[in-house]
Amino acid sequence: MPSWMIEFFAGETLTRLFWIITLAGAPFWALMIFLPGKPMTRHLCSPFLAPPLFAIGLLYLYYQLWTLGLPDAPTGLDYSDQAAVAAHPIVFLILWLHAQILNLFLGESLFVEARKRKMRIPVELLLCWLFGPVGLLVFGIRLLLIKITGK
Repeated sequence: MPSWMIEFFAGETLTRLFWIITLAGAPFWALMIFLPGKPMTRHLCSPFLAPPLFAIGLLYLYYQLWTLGLPDAPTGLDYSDQAAVAAHPIVFLILWLHAQILNLFLGESLFVEARKRKMRIPVELLLCWLFGPVGLLVFGIRLLLIKITGK
């Protein structure tokens, strides 16, 4: 099915799915940022709990892509050919969910590491939620500064 038909007939559903994907991790991020010391946070915010659960949504999107029809394969290796594949609405949602899963996995891994070191890292977690690896970079710089200063 062509992309324009999917967008025309399912535009509202696609928008709803986009916001569900975007906000699905919010409870985990809120727990890690605002309630890092609570036992519930320690149990729920494991890198091997929520991200694999979100992978079920990824499988659902793959199924939808299969049933609606795969996008045309890129004809070349240049940027515009590859970007055309990502312009397909379901492929875009798959890529968006994939990014959210990776960001959550990274954030929860940082959270676990910070807990081991008895650190609070709300800024790093917020950066990780919004910008992914930028939070990791800031966390790494912070660890480096701690090692250098000895504090």
